[in-house]
Amino acid sequence: MMRDISELEHVANEKLKEIYGSLDNVELPVNINKIVDHFELNTYVFDDPQWSHISGAWDREKNAIYINNNDSPRRQAFTLAHEIAHYCLHQDQKYDVLQRKNFPYTEETDDKEKEADAFAAALLMPRELVKNQWDMVPTVSAIASQFGVSSSTASYRLKSMGLIT
Repeated sequence: MMRDISELEHVANEKLKEIYGSLDNVELPVNINKIVDHFELNTYVFDDPQWSHISGAWDREKNAIYINNNDSPRRQAFTLAHEIAHYCLHQDQKYDVLQRKNFPYTEETDDKEKEADAFAAALLMPRELVKNQWDMVPTVSAIASQFGVSSSTASYRLKSMGLIT
C-alpha cells in the first residue's frame, strides 16, 4: 500500500532541512547535485541506444545512480530525485530501473514507483515554496521554470497539492 503524500512530503522536507538547515535556505531551483553529494551517492551517465527507453537506475550495493545522458537536464534532475527517493524510502530495495512511462499510472505501476515519483516531486518542489511562488505567478509554466522541472512534473505536483485540477 502506498504511503500518504503528507508522509512523503514530510520525509522530503526533513532531507532538505538536513542539507540546508531550513526550508527558508533552499534556493530555487533545488540543487539536486547538492543532495546527491550529501548522501555520498555515485552518479554515472550512460549513452547507449539500447537503453534509450530508460531514464535512470539505482544500485544500492554500489551506492550508484545511473542517468541517461540523452535526457534533458530537467528530466535528469527528476530521475536523480526519483532514485534518491528509493535510497531514502525503500531500504529493502537493492536496485531500481526507471523506464519512461506515460501518466496516468496503470494498475501495474508499483506503489514504490508511485512513492518515488511523489517524493521526487516534493523534494524538487517543496509544498511551502510552491505555494509562495503560486501566489505570485499562478501558471504551470512559471512554476516549472522557477523550480527547474518539466511542465509535466509541475502539473503532477500542483495537482497533488490541489492547486490545479
